[in-house]
Amino acid sequence: MTKRTAALGTLAVIAAGLLLYAPSWKNPFVFDDVAKIESNPDLKLPWNLHLFFYPYAENAGEFRNDPSRPLTFMVYWLCWHAGSGSVVPFRVVNSLLHALAAVLVGWLAAVAAGRLFLKEPPLAVPAAAAFLYLTSPLIAGTVVYAYGLNDILSSALLLASLALLVRRPQPGPGTQAAAVGLFLLALGAKQSAIVLPALLVAWDLLVGGPGEVKRRFRLYVPLILVAGAYLAARALVFGGLGDLEGGRSVRGAGFYAGMEGPVILSYLRLLLVPVGLTIDHLPDAAAYPTWLRLAAWALIAALTAMAVKSGFGKRSGPARRLAGLAWLVFIISLLPTSSILPTVDLMVERRAYLAVAGPIIGAAGLAWALAGRSKAWRSALSGVLLIAVAAQSAMTWHRHAIYRSPEALWKESLRLNPMSRRALVNLSTYYSQVGRWDDAARTLEEILAANPEDGPAWTKLAVVLAQPDYAGHDDLKALEALRRGLDLDPTNFLGFFNQGVILLRTGRTAEAEASFLRAAALSPNYVPAHFMLGEVALQTGRIDEARAHYRDVLRLNPGDPAATDRLREIGER
Repeated sequence: MTKRTAALGTLAVIAAGLLLYAPSWKNPFVFDDVAKIESNPDLKLPWNLHLFFYPYAENAGEFRNDPSRPLTFMVYWLCWHAGSGSVVPFRVVNSLLHALAAVLVGWLAAVAAGRLFLKEPPLAVPAAAAFLYLTSPLIAGTVVYAYGLNDILSSALLLASLALLVRRPQPGPGTQAAAVGLFLLALGAKQSAIVLPALLVAWDLLVGGPGEVKRRFRLYVPLILVAGAYLAARALVFGGLGDLEGGRSVRGAGFYAGMEGPVILSYLRLLLVPVGLTIDHLPDAAAYPTWLRLAAWALIAALTAMAVKSGFGKRSGPARRLAGLAWLVFIISLLPTSSILPTVDLMVERRAYLAVAGPIIGAAGLAWALAGRSKAWRSALSGVLLIAVAAQSAMTWHRHAIYRSPEALWKESLRLNPMSRRALVNLSTYYSQVGRWDDAARTLEEILAANPEDGPAWTKLAVVLAQPDYAGHDDLKALEALRRGLDLDPTNFLGFFNQGVILLRTGRTAEAEASFLRAAALSPNYVPAHFMLGEVALQTGRIDEARAHYRDVLRLNPGDPAATDRLREIGER
């Protein structure tokens, strides 16, 4: 393949990616996009490294940058300022990086196939892998989800690092340094990039054999040192290696690991048959009996053992080695979030973003090997690949439409799991945003009927009851709902803030101020709490205190128009 052909192929993949994902560019922020991007005051501030590097203990509430993923949030900051808060730059960056990842998957497929089958593959091999990856419906939701940037950016950097390390049997010092640098950047985007050293060893074992692993050992040393230093720094600075954001929501390691066997196989099934996709999978423990969990892990262990054995087996043919490589890339990439290291959710499609590169690399190379048998095989496989890419493109296009409407997104989730609390909560939030108060109240009442001890649901219901344009508006009932909710969840800073708003409106100024102070103490960077403290101080004649609170608002959100206006008014008195 000439450089000109490779360049044209790269441009074709990028153009196709932009064309395929362009319809999603104006989709609204959804789910974690809202908390991590749209409501994040750090993104509105002028550039300052402390916005991205700070002790994790300061990250109170959800509305701050995640210091364990500084590179991701730096890109968010750039996107926010480039588009003045528009969603479009986030979508365009995701689309471009996804297309780049697809190009790298195609290039790796060509390298693996060429070295295993001992001849240069045609353009069809990298093209098939790139387009299968580009259009996969399983990972399309990651691309059209702004918060999915951490997976896309980390994976693109990791794939680029891997590509540098496998392009030659013995890469030079400059190439190796560049690969290590990309690895560091990948870790700065998402911690799951820690798998790069294991992926490189698996590649060398399956593509080159045990001798290759021995010859290239020096390449692993700096990667392992970087990984070890990263883990040590993470433990020392942030206080842990696993999920730092999940807190009390993180499952027990035993239960989580037991469930992940069937979940891993579900990712593989959704790659092959993308039916049942959703932003919010909630596997039911009852749906995975003990025998099924054990059987799933037994199958995973057997496939992994066979893959490793094919690397050591002297008689292992290239097809078997390629299949082994495909499986090892898949399973190794999933292990940080699908093993004994628990995180909040049992199953999230974006966790498979990097993992599916393995099966796709294997499929492209094996298809080429089969196509070489005869012209009939070549024609049949070409047709199958074209149909697969077309079908995947159509399904991915449909995913854009689902993500375009939060109501459609969460109703899709409810169709798969009718009692999904998170889907009901997010649906109620959407109804509240568009003023459909009756629907919001009904949805929250469904949650409370199933679990009357759900504190956050009580506080959200209180917000609905307090709306003046809601037919069932009742401030006393709203305050009672807030009391119940805060008794159940006394760390809910939004609940205290909303309680303060209602108390202030009903003339209970001192109680309102106490609620706003509590909200600010629980989440020191929550701008509205500081503003409302200024309002209370201003109403009660404490001008200096009001001025201090409005300045806190401007410190957290420079240029805030409401705080700026208040300070101007105070200055005129």
